[in-house]
Formats: sequence, structure tokens, C-alpha cells
Amino acid sequence: MASGTTLSFELEASEHVVLRVHDASGRVVATLLDGRLAAGPHRIEWNGTAGDGVRVPAGAYLLSLKRHDGLQMARKVTVLGD
Repeated sequence: MASGTTLSFELEASEHVVLRVHDASGRVVATLLDGRLAAGPHRIEWNGTAGDGVRVPAGAYLLSLKRHDGLQMARKVTVLGD
């Protein structure tokens, strides 16, 4: 990941979703979304920073999206060093 990544997904109905970034040990480094979204397609970008705005170290990260109904999806991303 040079400057960022985008997670695309679609909701069939309006619902509450939570999108978090986890490091390799499973620790949450950022919460990108925690709220209600309308039905339809969505694109959420992550710029490679932790919740405090500081760039995360190079390595593997997991973007996890959890819907209110319990359904989850995940995407592995790799942050490259400068």
C-alpha cells in the first residue's frame, strides 16, 4: 500500500456497520467507521494512519467490516515502508 487503500461493499438495506483496522497481533489501530449507512454501494478509504493520525509501521493489517446482523468481511492489506 503506497498511499492508501479502498474497501468497497454494498448494503441491501440501511444498517449500522463498524469498520476497523487491526494489526498483525489483532489489536485495533483505527476505527474508520462506526455508524449507520444507507442502502447501496459504499467505498471507504484508509490512508495508512492509526486512530491518532500517525502513520502505521510497515507490515500486514486487516480491515474488518462488521454489520449489525453479525455478518463480517475482512481484507488483508500490506503497508509498505517509505
